Amino acid sequence: FRFLNQTANSLAEHLAMLQQQRRSTLTRGEFRKQAWSKHPERAPTVTADAIAFDAMARLVAWTVLEKTELSERAQVYAFWVETTAASLQLHDFSSACAVL
Repeated sequence: FRFLNQTANSLAEHLAMLQQQRRSTLTRGEFRKQAWSKHPERAPTVTADAIAFDAMARLVAWTVLEKTELSERAQVYAFWVETTAASLQLHDFSSACAVL
């Protein structure tokens, strides 16, 4: 199984780059007085990060559950486990958690 014709390592690298790009716009003000939990518009990066995390988790679940055969589901799940391992090697813990 390959997702978007990519290996698990390649996908993990892309996820890490996207994560870094998103986080590079993070400001201190987004954490001040828990602005992210009270006013999402005051914490656009934190909000975007949460949305991306949820979308990734849904995508992983969908790719596994769309398969009807258990053997196919196992292959897809193994791919995502490999992607998680690669994300951990890149110290991209957010993507690793979203995937698993």
